[in-house]
Amino acid sequence: MDFPLEILLPLTGLKRSTFFYHLPPKIDKNVMIRQKVIEIYQDNDGNYGYRRITLKLRDFLGAINHKRIQRIMQQLDLKGKCKQRKYRSYQGEAGKIAENIATRFSRNGAK
Repeated sequence: MDFPLEILLPLTGLKRSTFFYHLPPKIDKNVMIRQKVIEIYQDNDGNYGYRRITLKLRDFLGAINHKRIQRIMQQLDLKGKCKQRKYRSYQGEAGKIAENIATRFSRNGAK
């Protein structure tokens, strides 16, 4: 039977803060997921981000939210590598090619 703390604490002489201080720590539900995330990340040389890792984990564990994987990866400081775009300085033709007006004139005078 569960009794309310308002009744139990005065009977035992414990303060409320002492009772909660001595409670056992909560079990982390993400331990197995954390290990799988690290395993998948290392197997793929750090190339996978949260989206790909989420898809791989769904194969093993079923439904799992991408935000949970994102949070776990942030806590573990894991970041997927991004492809660097190759620099190309060519931007096409810069503008109109000006007409050569010097060919309209000759040394002897105007045509």
